[in-house]
Amino acid sequence: MHPTPFFTRLISLLGSAFFIFSSLLPASAFKTDLSHLRPSASTDRGIRGRLHEALLRSEEVVFIFSRHGSKGFDRIRKKLDKIRLHAQRSGKKVILLLEQAGPSLDLTFQHHPELSESLLSRNKKDTVLLEKRFKQIKDQIRTLYERIKKGEIPEDLNEFHKQVAKYIIEHKLDFVLELENIDFDLWQIEMLKEAFDRIIVQEFYEGDEETYLPLLLKEVSYDRTGVLRRDEALIRQIEEIQSTVPNSMVIALRGSLHSKTGMAEALREKGIPARSVIPGEPASLLLLVPHDEVTIKLIQEDRGPTDKEIDLLLKQIPFDQLGIILTLQDPFARFSLLRGIVDRLNREEIIELSHALSQNGGVGAGPPFIFHWLQEKDKMTHEEAKAFDPRLWEKGKTSPDGGRKEKPWSLIPLYYP
Repeated sequence: MHPTPFFTRLISLLGSAFFIFSSLLPASAFKTDLSHLRPSASTDRGIRGRLHEALLRSEEVVFIFSRHGSKGFDRIRKKLDKIRLHAQRSGKKVILLLEQAGPSLDLTFQHHPELSESLLSRNKKDTVLLEKRFKQIKDQIRTLYERIKKGEIPEDLNEFHKQVAKYIIEHKLDFVLELENIDFDLWQIEMLKEAFDRIIVQEFYEGDEETYLPLLLKEVSYDRTGVLRRDEALIRQIEEIQSTVPNSMVIALRGSLHSKTGMAEALREKGIPARSVIPGEPASLLLLVPHDEVTIKLIQEDRGPTDKEIDLLLKQIPFDQLGIILTLQDPFARFSLLRGIVDRLNREEIIELSHALSQNGGVGAGPPFIFHWLQEKDKMTHEEAKAFDPRLWEKGKTSPDGGRKEKPWSLIPLYYP
């Protein structure tokens, strides 16, 4: 057993006299009963509780990371309640910093379908038009969120943001949008990433690896750049809030991937007390998603993807497409099952699947074709197959549980991840 720093310091101060003196004392001298000084279990809990509250009172920023799916808010609600209540009891003003990077690709094309060509264009005229539309849609989003301040929950928000809006209204909280610190160049990176993702899926179904393989590398490069630049901008935004709103607690709701960029550490280096929490999600959840695993490594190591990581990026395509027809709801169960299946595929087999799709209807074949192809290639167990949409089975052919399975259906509208 190694001496503690305190004990080492004590020896250096007392010198050998301590050991000479102690050797002259009987052993009973060292058997003093100190149990009466030991705190009771209830007192111990009270001390720990007061220490924890003191730490919470000193905090100025807390990042809450989660996946922003339909069940995402349920997983963070208890932690958010605890942090909010401690801050309010300490007399702090609570400000929610909401993840909203600007108009999505869907929203942009919904309001301005003519921009579908402009986004990928290098033409200066198209860029000017795109920037003009970006500002217009940015104003529309601001207007959307202004309704929350009036006690309204906009229908245009996704389920996660509707739950956040309901929480804000219920507890009369102030909020700030990440959107306010997103410039046109950064928004373009986010939009191009989305556009590449859609093209990759389309070309995978068409069997064109000469197009989707290079785009996979571009997409992950844009993703890495977008995550880092957004988080740098968010740190500046938090610093501004801290300097303009005294005695405030900023609670930043952020997607899981942002948990790996070191935002809390960066703020602490600037003298702003901050910490990160990921409630309700195993730390390994991100590593189950092939694309996220690669992105994290590129964020942390500042380099391009290796051949092994390119194979992982390829696995993301069947991973996403199978996810569309998977009935499991728990994220860890979903991602574990999907990762287990796609990890049985090598690069050649994924390209072979892509070619098979192109010869059997392309996008029209949809995820059900991928499901049946994997079964025929013995890449999916019977137990795994039971977790998928039961409409994949009908009378006529054997199903995992001894029943019958149907032929793949034609997908309308087209599926995208």
